[in-house]
Amino acid sequence: LLDWAVVRMSAGVVNITGDLALAQYAMFDLDNSDAQSNMQLNFNISGLFTLAQYAKVDARVSGYRSHILGTSLYCHAGRNRNSAKGCEYGHYRRAKYAGLKGSSYGDVNFGGGALAIQAQEFVLEGDILASGGSERYESGGSGGAVHIEAEKFSGSGDINVAGGSASTYYQKGGSGRISIYSDDSAGYSGTLTASTAHSYRLSDNAGAGTIYLADGNGNNGRLVIDNVSELTDDAGTDLRAVG
Repeated sequence: LLDWAVVRMSAGVVNITGDLALAQYAMFDLDNSDAQSNMQLNFNISGLFTLAQYAKVDARVSGYRSHILGTSLYCHAGRNRNSAKGCEYGHYRRAKYAGLKGSSYGDVNFGGGALAIQAQEFVLEGDILASGGSERYESGGSGGAVHIEAEKFSGSGDINVAGGSASTYYQKGGSGRISIYSDDSAGYSGTLTASTAHSYRLSDNAGAGTIYLADGNGNNGRLVIDNVSELTDDAGTDLRAVG
């Protein structure tokens, strides 16, 4: 895509035979208004996928428009004090679900969307964004999901699945999940963010999401849960046998 080009897409599959390159400031934008089902945008690229500096794959606020998914409420990989313990859904080994809305009210505090990228080689100099939405006087939406599979993964771009922030006296959203399968990721130096910023009011903080870094088959992995905020007992990140 040329500089500044924007392609707005609903969830589905993009199959590319050969290479795909997004020039500076170009963007794939996930537009998902489905409140009930998990709609993931998948990129299957047989060759090289390049995101130039300032280019984006943007799934912010593109997740669930409902705050409830089965027995899960206001959460994803992490939870805030409004969520019941054990409400986390999905699995750290494979990020694939969108985030939930932060509350039953609000117009922009939806969850982050779900993205999956498969390529022979992936050079990330831009950003992949799947964070939850923020709204004044409401709790933040939960972070979404980013899954990457590439024989070689490099670059200095960032990936963000943080929960949405919130105004005073409202809770930040629980963060989502990142999973990366690659046999050669030594050349990647970007930042992986799966935690919300600290709130001065302890009870408003939310649990971190999960980051899973594994080989090309998804094995021999390293799990990272890095909370930047101190939490009360009502918030956190539980690991359990969920699908």
